[in-house]
Amino acid sequence: MKKNKISVLLSIYNEIDEWVILSINSIIAQKTYNEFKIQLVIVIDNPNKHDHYKGIIDNLEKDNIEIIVVKNNINLGLASSLNKAFEYSDGNFIARLDADDIAYPERLYTQYKYYKSNSFALIGTGIDRIDEKGNYISTSTLSKNFLKLKKTLGYKAVCYHPTWFMSRDIFKKMQGYRKYPNSQDFDFISRLIAENYTISNIEKPLVMYRINTQSLSFKNSLRQRKCQYHIIKMNKNRKKYGIDNYNEQKMLDYIKTNKVINILHFNSQLLLVKALRMYNLNPCKYFLLLCSILLSPYQTKHILRMSYFKIKNYFI
Repeated sequence: MKKNKISVLLSIYNEIDEWVILSINSIIAQKTYNEFKIQLVIVIDNPNKHDHYKGIIDNLEKDNIEIIVVKNNINLGLASSLNKAFEYSDGNFIARLDADDIAYPERLYTQYKYYKSNSFALIGTGIDRIDEKGNYISTSTLSKNFLKLKKTLGYKAVCYHPTWFMSRDIFKKMQGYRKYPNSQDFDFISRLIAENYTISNIEKPLVMYRINTQSLSFKNSLRQRKCQYHIIKMNKNRKKYGIDNYNEQKMLDYIKTNKVINILHFNSQLLLVKALRMYNLNPCKYFLLLCSILLSPYQTKHILRMSYFKIKNYFI
């Protein structure tokens, strides 16, 4: 009987060498208990650093794991890079990890067993947040209850992207990621649920998730926010008309912004992250939240939406 194989999709752009090594080694160190094989497909989405990263990968000890390295001749972005990684993979299960995150040794085995014993289309896990130096910040877990997750979709995370695990068939049926420059995971899960598939989470942290304030996604936090609003718009269209009429060029026009507003929102996001790292009883936390709101109308809209959701669910 052919052994199951899990293909882990990972994209590298400009991550610190040490983080890349820790990330890849965490997949190499996964415990399989001889129940499945592991294939790691790495797409280097930075043609100027391909040889550099390829050299790092070649020097790692890769016992009992297949590693495929793919070069992008131009920067394609995360969505296209992950779709490309999928094309090079051949595992009957698909998992995700980012190049600055670290999987705990039991991660894939735990997800594999949970997936096999349930009927969910996609499952995630909790995360331990760490900072740029690897210091622990906090732990977050998400519900395993699909109905609760469906209710919170569009307001908060329902399944952390670097923790995803699904069958190859599911990824194929969804035709992979659409070309959003950010929040591709939100769009993917929205479409998945719209197709009447269910999702779940293992309610314990199995991935160390790095909070990197120098990352592209952090620097482009306004673009990410606007992508989220566009996906919410697509979700509403899908519910109303049965189709979302997604058009890539219209999406790109929708998320355009100018440099000044982008800088203001970036600083607003920095203040928000600092505030969220503080204890609730610290008065500085609320001062920073206020400053964050005043700097960016998009942050104001986001915080008001989150507050509305919390109040609504408190009384229901």
